[in-house]
Amino acid sequence: MLAELFRQFGTDKETWHRYSHVYEWLLADLRDKPDLRLLEVGVREGRSIRAWEKYFPQAEIVGVDVDPACASIEFKRARVVTGDSTKPETFEMLGMFDVVIDDGSHNARDQFATWRNVWPRTRSLCVIEDVAFHGRKDQFFLMDNIYNELKRSAETAHPNRIVSHWTIFAGELVAMKRNPDAGGR
Repeated sequence: MLAELFRQFGTDKETWHRYSHVYEWLLADLRDKPDLRLLEVGVREGRSIRAWEKYFPQAEIVGVDVDPACASIEFKRARVVTGDSTKPETFEMLGMFDVVIDDGSHNARDQFATWRNVWPRTRSLCVIEDVAFHGRKDQFFLMDNIYNELKRSAETAHPNRIVSHWTIFAGELVAMKRNPDAGGR
């Protein structure tokens, strides 16, 4: 289903990266959650937000983008907040989210800073896309370091929110699932 939605709305999640099967697996147990909150960093033209609106018909969906023009894109249910995901103040008024997806700058340092800001606000799943975006040499090096730093930070900075599952898919997508027994914030 997600492959069709991603193609329908023209998002690179299917046309370029083929993430649909990974997302189907990661999101299967959350799809029908009535009070689901999803945050996507990096809105651009709003294509994946439109796909998420269809896939999660009951979800509250929030996008964050540095480009103020993104806040004027009209969606059925989603809203977009203008802000820099590497700055903690961007998220201060947004609350907690069940699913967080970082499809923002694709710069490893930005991805790590964004993760530091959203991980304490993530109840279930955090995904960082395009960790090795277009094969930049520094990205391959940093991908491994991000993974190790993410794991170390999760265990030390938020010990009550331990990760139960870490996966790197196709060297491009990092997914972290919360331990459901760790409790919420």
